[in-house]
Amino acid sequence: MSDTLKFLVDTGADITTVPEHLLPILGLNKSKLTGSWAKGVGGITVKTWDTKLSLKLGSEELHISISIVDTKDKFSLLLDSKHKKTVIFVLK
Repeated sequence: MSDTLKFLVDTGADITTVPEHLLPILGLNKSKLTGSWAKGVGGITVKTWDTKLSLKLGSEELHISISIVDTKDKFSLLLDSKHKKTVIFVLK
């Protein structure tokens, strides 16, 4: 794939997490990926699919581990600037 994508990078993360809706853009098929589980903020466990991607930054090519998550319709995010807090709600 040679498309250019823009996204936020967490330079301190061991693995890059991307939402499931990016699979077609990344040229990936979920049925061909390894399934796993990950525990995140607040002990919330989510289904993941793991793989590796080649990422080009300028002239450098990196091989990174990514974890695809399906969080659509599972969480609600509240950004409260006034009280300087972020709250994640699990939708039931």
